[in-house]
Amino acid sequence: MKKKNILEAMKTYVETTLNDAMMDLISIGAETSVDKETGEVRKFVKAEVEAPKGYEALSRCRFTVKIANAELSLTEHQLEKEDYTICFSNLKISYIDTKGNVYFKADSYEVNLCD
Repeated sequence: MKKKNILEAMKTYVETTLNDAMMDLISIGAETSVDKETGEVRKFVKAEVEAPKGYEALSRCRFTVKIANAELSLTEHQLEKEDYTICFSNLKISYIDTKGNVYFKADSYEVNLCD
């Protein structure tokens, strides 16, 4: 039997709590990166979000999510004019660095105009 790891338990809790949850969209943009080994240019969407109230310890936490091979469905200009929410499909913690910064990725996203 594998021993439980507190870090893995925390990751699982965050991922399952925030997956498919409606987050407040703070900023969004299309970016590219270059694979150092192959030189291939990869496109992705990067969204900064905030968990709304009601998510206990995660409420009002801000974080950034990368969505590989996604198209931008909203411009920064549109976001300046109206408030939007965003939810992610298959949200995962991809990396935690030595300073405690947490990096997220998702398979896809959906943006909705706030009422």
